[in-house]
Amino acid sequence: MRKDNNMIIQLQRYYALWKECTAMYEEWSKDQGLSSNRVFALYSFYESNGRCTQKMISEKWNIPKQTVNTILKDFQKKGYINMVSDDSDKRNKLICLTESGMEYTKDIIEKLHSKEIYVIEKMGLENIESLNDNTIIAFALSGIYAIVDGYFVGNTIGDAGLSAINIAYPIEALIQALGTGIGMGGAVYYSINAAEKKGKRAEEFIATSWWLLVIVSVISTIIIYSFSSKILGLLGADGIILTNATDYIKIIALGAILQILGTGMMPFIRNYGNSFWSMFAMVGGFITNIVLDFIFVWIYEMGMKGAATATIAGQGVTAAIAIIYALYNKKFYVYVSLKNVKEMCGAIFRVGLAPFGLALTPNISLVFINRFSASYGGEKAIATYACVSYIICIIYLILQGVGDGSQPLMSRFYGEKDQESLRGVQRMAYIFAIILAVCGGIIMYVNRANIGGVFGASYEVSIEISKIVPIFLVSLPFVAITRIATAGFYATEKSGLSYILTFIEPVLMLIFMLVLPPLFGGQIMIWWSTVLARVFSAILAFILIKYCEKGDLQYGIQKI
Repeated sequence: MRKDNNMIIQLQRYYALWKECTAMYEEWSKDQGLSSNRVFALYSFYESNGRCTQKMISEKWNIPKQTVNTILKDFQKKGYINMVSDDSDKRNKLICLTESGMEYTKDIIEKLHSKEIYVIEKMGLENIESLNDNTIIAFALSGIYAIVDGYFVGNTIGDAGLSAINIAYPIEALIQALGTGIGMGGAVYYSINAAEKKGKRAEEFIATSWWLLVIVSVISTIIIYSFSSKILGLLGADGIILTNATDYIKIIALGAILQILGTGMMPFIRNYGNSFWSMFAMVGGFITNIVLDFIFVWIYEMGMKGAATATIAGQGVTAAIAIIYALYNKKFYVYVSLKNVKEMCGAIFRVGLAPFGLALTPNISLVFINRFSASYGGEKAIATYACVSYIICIIYLILQGVGDGSQPLMSRFYGEKDQESLRGVQRMAYIFAIILAVCGGIIMYVNRANIGGVFGASYEVSIEISKIVPIFLVSLPFVAITRIATAGFYATEKSGLSYILTFIEPVLMLIFMLVLPPLFGGQIMIWWSTVLARVFSAILAFILIKYCEKGDLQYGIQKI
């Protein structure tokens, strides 16, 4: 009975929404001196590119054939259309716009698009925000695994445990970034091809991405497990920190396939139009991680190995939910034509490089910060930034979530060549991201004195955290701009521009860290170097956006 009642409620909501939409079109059409059926016919002319027929209009808009015939005769009489024979089917007549008809149609439909944008913002905003909210939550949770591990390890092992997690995290982030890059690259092309009604090609992009995720997982496991100590040594680990970090990362490596599949399948679920399930999968994994961290680290005192095991188990739950969802909805494709593999892999890697870089570059920056901090501030500085990065990382991931949550809509409107709607989505994403950055910064500033205590840091580290938090908060609005700009570029096939924005930040950071600390004050300039790199990256993003708007810069990959 409850199920039936819920269905009735949903039908009532659907009917109310349908009535509201219908009323809007009828009212607007009346204001233009047209019937809604005539507007729908013009819409078909506009999007058909000269391949429109009477039958297509009738079937698409559920308008009686006789009504369509009457409309076409009137438009023909006014000189807006001509009827010509279809060479591929002599029984059909193609509707072709005249020059005056083209101008008239364009004027009407562009006015309609403006009205539709207004309606989406007013009537459909709740649904759009729901899509973004779920995606944002999912991304925030994707980076909280290390934070949870840091919490339990820090409160049992102390500063040495915190430092070990911080040193090892870039490797874990690399694993997740591989999944994000492949998944997002495939999802972008899935969305574009689906919008262009190329269903079979869209499915092959899903299948290609799936096999890439599996292959990359195996390679990652072999390399990271075999060379874990050497890699961690290069990242700045030694002594007890190296021992702890090695214990942690070897188990992470063994579960790489779970992390890569979990992160790699999330973009597809969002592009299927179900960001809720993406969020649900991430929440399921997150809760599993917390529970098992408590059991393994605190109850059984398994230390670093227990924290790593909990993380892998949590990612496994996320991957399992994602696979079950795809199988249940019959969207788990594994077949891809061998002749298309090379082409599709190239396309996925070209687009996926940007989101891969977005997920990884903060951790490249983390490597630089740890290496330079080890020279200027030692273990205390590494532990200090570990606590700061755990918290500020959540804000960065939320901002990335806004960008990637907007990606399905941006790719869809791009595929449909609806520039006005595309710009509207981008505008909303920028505003939303900046608001979240400011709010997150305020919360972090107010609670800065408590951050160290949460992770079991020493008194000296906690004092240092309170001092440096305001420095890092300066960069948050600039990070918001860069994240949305980058997402907009790779969502619309401007991969060259997304690469520039993705990888310029660590390059600038390295330059600033080489120059500023020796000249102006050691460790404090390490912190300011990170801020300046993000400010300059945002300035560059603004310049590239303006050039694109003017049409002066055309760095997009060729559509395949």
